[in-house]
Amino acid sequence: MTSDVRQIYEAMKYKLCPTCESSKTAVAKGKFAGSQNQAFRNRVCLDCGTAWRPGCPRWVAIGLIIVGLMIWLLGRAASDNSKDIGGVMSNLGQAQPANIAYWPYAMLGSLAFVIGLATFIGWMGKLKILGRVEKGTK
Repeated sequence: MTSDVRQIYEAMKYKLCPTCESSKTAVAKGKFAGSQNQAFRNRVCLDCGTAWRPGCPRWVAIGLIIVGLMIWLLGRAASDNSKDIGGVMSNLGQAQPANIAYWPYAMLGSLAFVIGLATFIGWMGKLKILGRVEKGTK
């Protein structure tokens, strides 16, 4: 396969049937319908009737890793900028806002990073065959 064809194949792989590799697929409805918060809807093959949940593409995992790091760095910068205020307030015997400003960014960034890394490694977001449907039904 040439590199251009391979890139197109990788981009559209979640729409190909994992059993027969047919491109005649549709979004699953009824018994195999996915939840509303799924990024990639469950699909069903119109040729063989296999229903599956598509795997998460690598570009989504890489994006989550990058976004997680950016959120973490943004929180770090926000906490560094609030140290001036923290120095004055610590003299008054109050809690420093630098730690308060940083922890939501650290938690959210770490969550995005860990989910992205787990998806990239293959621990999460795997393709799963859900079952078969009769031909003619979606």
